[in-house]
Amino acid sequence: MMKKLYALLIAAYLPCAALAAPVPQFKDYPVEHIYKGQAHALVLDEFAKTYKTRLRAALEEKVNFAGHYVVTIWGCGTSCLFGGIVDKISGKAYPLPELLLGVFPLKPEYQDQDDRELIYKPTSRLLIMAGAFDSDKPGQDDLVKFYEFKGNRFVLVKQLPYGRKDQSGQ
Repeated sequence: MMKKLYALLIAAYLPCAALAAPVPQFKDYPVEHIYKGQAHALVLDEFAKTYKTRLRAALEEKVNFAGHYVVTIWGCGTSCLFGGIVDKISGKAYPLPELLLGVFPLKPEYQDQDDRELIYKPTSRLLIMAGAFDSDKPGQDDLVKFYEFKGNRFVLVKQLPYGRKDQSGQ
């Protein structure tokens, strides 16, 4: 009987603990150094062939994400946002983890200096996205999602409700 009670208490506590976990910070996902060398030619896989103009243009830019990647984004109609990252060392491109159907600026507690819907730094593997996500799952509107780029893929670290306030500040 006591084992069942303990199991029930733990099960009730776990969701609360997950909500109380701190918001991921850029400093928690550092990179060793920032690549400053020549960009490799774009590797043309299926994704890169589809978006080669945008991805090749990104290779001309400075590193802006995770030490040796360049984030590039483009609209896909109305307020839709899509994009990818390209590795300046290898030339390999990767799509962003999700398509945003509706985008809005990050709230001050999630951003450091600007009001973009994607936040990233050259010194960190953390990517933050805010908006209404393209998903069949319910509850994918008005979220802030935190991704770590790890092992050549984006891994969801945490997601939080965006919690926009109305004009009265409520």
